[in-house]
Amino acid sequence: DADSYEIIKLIYTAYAIIRSGFVKENVITYAKCGLSGISHRECDELELYVDTWKINGSRFTDTVWNMNPDGLTVERSARADVILDAANRVRKTVIEPLERLRAALQVSKRLVDRCHALYDYLCDLQISERLAARAKAELARGARREAGETLRLYRTVTDTLSSLCTLLPDAEVTTDELILLLTLLFSETDLGSIPSLHDCVIVGSASTLRVEDVKASFLLGLCEGEFPRAVTDDGILSEGEKLRLEEFDIIFDTNNRLRSAEELFYVYRAMTKPSEYLFLSTVEKQTDGSARTPSLAFSRAKFLLNRSDAEIEHFDSDAIDRVLEIPTFHLSEDHLRLPPQAGGVMLRLSQSKIRTFALCPYSYYSTYRLSLREQKDSQPSYADDGNFLHSLFESFLRCAIDADGRFTLPAHEEIEPLAEEITDEYIRKVCPLPPDKTDKRLLHLFARLYRLAVVMLRDILDELQHSCFTPAEFERVIGSAGKNGLPPVVIELKNGSRVTLSGKIDRVDFCDAANGKRYVRIIDYKSSEHAFSADDVRSGVDIQPILYLLAMIASDPKRLLPGGAQYLFHQKEKGHHTIQRSGFYAEEEPLRQGADTSEDGRYTKKLSWHTLDEIEELTRDMKCAVASVAERILAGEAQKTPSEDACRFCAIRASCDKAYRA
Repeated sequence: DADSYEIIKLIYTAYAIIRSGFVKENVITYAKCGLSGISHRECDELELYVDTWKINGSRFTDTVWNMNPDGLTVERSARADVILDAANRVRKTVIEPLERLRAALQVSKRLVDRCHALYDYLCDLQISERLAARAKAELARGARREAGETLRLYRTVTDTLSSLCTLLPDAEVTTDELILLLTLLFSETDLGSIPSLHDCVIVGSASTLRVEDVKASFLLGLCEGEFPRAVTDDGILSEGEKLRLEEFDIIFDTNNRLRSAEELFYVYRAMTKPSEYLFLSTVEKQTDGSARTPSLAFSRAKFLLNRSDAEIEHFDSDAIDRVLEIPTFHLSEDHLRLPPQAGGVMLRLSQSKIRTFALCPYSYYSTYRLSLREQKDSQPSYADDGNFLHSLFESFLRCAIDADGRFTLPAHEEIEPLAEEITDEYIRKVCPLPPDKTDKRLLHLFARLYRLAVVMLRDILDELQHSCFTPAEFERVIGSAGKNGLPPVVIELKNGSRVTLSGKIDRVDFCDAANGKRYVRIIDYKSSEHAFSADDVRSGVDIQPILYLLAMIASDPKRLLPGGAQYLFHQKEKGHHTIQRSGFYAEEEPLRQGADTSEDGRYTKKLSWHTLDEIEELTRDMKCAVASVAERILAGEAQKTPSEDACRFCAIRASCDKAYRA
């Protein structure tokens, strides 16, 4: 079948792209073709970027892409730079020849002119040279038949175009009519080679496998929810509501009706392919002993073929192992352990790494050792919400600090205009798209975040008006030698290894008391509820406030004293946003009098008070927790310890067999 060859697929897909207006699925299919001019890795990077930013249609023809591959964030990692460079390079390689082909077809009316446009396109892609190089490589491997077949492909296409021009020299045809003519001629093409397959076994997925002339098929895993796969949508909108919203250009990624139909089609195709034998298999129990239910496809086939339960063959795993002579092996959590590391190593950790390991060592290993990560998306996540709030609060409060470092509270009427200006600038940085190409849902989400930020800003400014603390520094980086950097916090381990702790402090406030002491307060913004707990510090789950306070005090221990640390977050109660604080203050007289001068003490009533000795003890507990976590990491622990907190934002939750399901 000539239609199965890459050059034929290339032509069909190129026309599909032009006809559909650069639909994403067609562009990715075209890019994956071995003759498109890009490597498999480059194609993967293009697809990753396209999925992240939901690129479709005319956006493929943009002059340049400059959206961050890491999603909605101002900072761009080295990995993101590589992906962005590759995406632009690949877009140029793939799209520009297609645009030239589209332009040539638009001015062509006669069949001859359209055939010339297609021939020029193939020359533009250097198809002849690429097929010749491929044939040479195949010949070097000893694949003489495949090499001859590859060499004949280009001649077959050019001969077909020549035949069309000879038969219909003056005919005027549309692009669709040209494709029909090519399909007709290609279907009659015989490359004159021996079939590449005789008796063989092909293994693949029912959704992707494309084979013909199948004598026997074994369909495995016909279990409820697996084949056909269960199609679910946890959203609050029904399919009918989604279809209605699509009329207003609000497009959703999920289409349950289409996905359900595709799953049933895969079942139908898999069961109707074989000409002689069809074997269906289901599972009664999993390896952990839990029961499984046959899928509807298995039950329907059993009913249609009039098979009773007695006629169904049953196999247990031990019988299969005996037949195949496979030794019995049961994987336990004890096997999830890495080789231990010797002493004398330098282990670089952060608050988030320690928290991840304390909650689930397997998640730490997968995220930070294997570098597994979730697919980035251009829709705001909790982390993106936090980044936006951090950036807006920092920019806003910086504007209130003059050249001499004095902080002046802005007037209330200045809050919204300045916050709106900062928000617009942030959107331009993280989503550099023209207004007509920016996702309307994205703009709506940023508008919601802006309203929330204004509520939080008013609360922050009101708290500062009633506090002896004033903002002084922002985004201090622990473990950086830069202008805004702080030395890393270093902890010695018993085996001679060392741990260096890094992090980034959102905001540092100072209180210069009348007794000459300067107290330090750490502020960390959160986009959702986050409660401070001394027990979490001792377990390593949450060392952030103590770590940041320790790093600041260590930068000038003779002058600075711990004043406190707190999380600032919002809660939604009965449709209204309320600003909450969680943390602690140092039990010092200047702070008791000046930390909160509001009439009802609303800014400190939910915070705890600790003496300097208690804060020092908590700091020692934090160091012990870090040392314990570090020693377990070096010992190679990687077991799975699922819980709601551990699994909620885990990058590998979807593929983990023990992930916590609420």
